[in-house]
Amino acid sequence: QLTPDEAKILRYISKEANLPTITIRSESSNLQEGGCDMYRHASLFGEKAFCVNPHLTSVALDNFIRLGIIEIRKDYSYTEKKIYSELMDDKEVKEVIENINKTEGGKVRIVEEMVIITGFGRQFINICVTDHIEHRK
Repeated sequence: QLTPDEAKILRYISKEANLPTITIRSESSNLQEGGCDMYRHASLFGEKAFCVNPHLTSVALDNFIRLGIIEIRKDYSYTEKKIYSELMDDKEVKEVIENINKTEGGKVRIVEEMVIITGFGRQFINICVTDHIEHRK
């Protein structure tokens, strides 16, 4: 079952050509100490899809990955870096980066990513999201 916000996100991503996400990592300045993801798959999809709870978009994206509807590729990114600029200007993204920078020895690493809708995901969206929206009209 999908929440109304998840349906909105799926409808939004099915119609957009560019689907940028980023993961913000906090990494130690000492390379042997490693790091961790502080904000996985940050995006503006929830805001642009007019979700009631846009702050839950990254959770929805993780769920879509688990279900095989999308892939988020860390090894793929858009060559046109302007595609990420609106996301990098987001208030929440800036706050996470600022908090990492305040941490002693913390270093920010931004991983640029992109969403790819799987073949199964296209079928799922067409049957479970698009068809239902069309039938309501």
